[in-house]
Amino acid sequence: MTPAEPLPASSPWPNRWRRRGAGWASLLRVPVCPVGRWVQGRARALDDPAAQKDGLTIVLPGIQGRSFAEYDLAVGLAWGGLPGRIAVVDWTSGWFFRAFLHLRDTAMHEAGGEEAARLVTEHRRLHPDAPVTVIGYSGGAAVALHALSRLPAGVRATRTLLIAPACSAPTDAAALADRCEQGVDVICSRLDVPILVGLLVALGTTDGRHRPGAGWGGFEKADAPGFREHHWRPAWTGRFHYGGHFGAVNRVFAAEALAPLLLSSGASGGSP
Repeated sequence: MTPAEPLPASSPWPNRWRRRGAGWASLLRVPVCPVGRWVQGRARALDDPAAQKDGLTIVLPGIQGRSFAEYDLAVGLAWGGLPGRIAVVDWTSGWFFRAFLHLRDTAMHEAGGEEAARLVTEHRRLHPDAPVTVIGYSGGAAVALHALSRLPAGVRATRTLLIAPACSAPTDAAALADRCEQGVDVICSRLDVPILVGLLVALGTTDGRHRPGAGWGGFEKADAPGFREHHWRPAWTGRFHYGGHFGAVNRVFAAEALAPLLLSSGASGGSP
């Protein structure tokens, strides 16, 4: 965005400087993102059960657990107009130094999926007309897929968003698109090499394969109704997503790309 270009009328930012400040703050927090577990900031107020009547968004974090990354994502989605309660549901042990163990702990993924499925089911019972969205970031994408597979008959989420999924490409995520009224969206990036290629080839994906994660090049089975992949493109740099593993959870990208995507009709799909 050039200095002379005005913000769009629908922008959540009061001016260009606040927008830039939000984007750079998210970038600068990346090296210390685990500290966010103890510094929730504005994200704490978003996890308000009273707001759930307007909708529920369940954010399943990466293998590091609660961090600045997920809280920036939550705040950005709220600034972008996503209504209702936005809750970061930590499926990990809560200890950052065990992050690599979280990556391969299938039992923990399944338990987190059970809890997320329970939250979706309970929300549908209490607020049947309010949307419920499941977001899985990195390792949390596997937990999100477990959640969809465990939804009871007759219960569906509104939409699911997988951000930089750390499960392997052969995972049949597309088969679960019918568990959501508006399908499943995936955010991918070929520039996400250090984490989704280097780390996962060395240590293994969430499903135990030593190969790049699906968030790098996409899923092998992606041709299914309601299943949409959105691959990184240079225009996203204008929204502070430079292609890396933390780009899609930047507050600016969440507000200007992900929130409109989730608010769009599943039929049209939308595009970040």
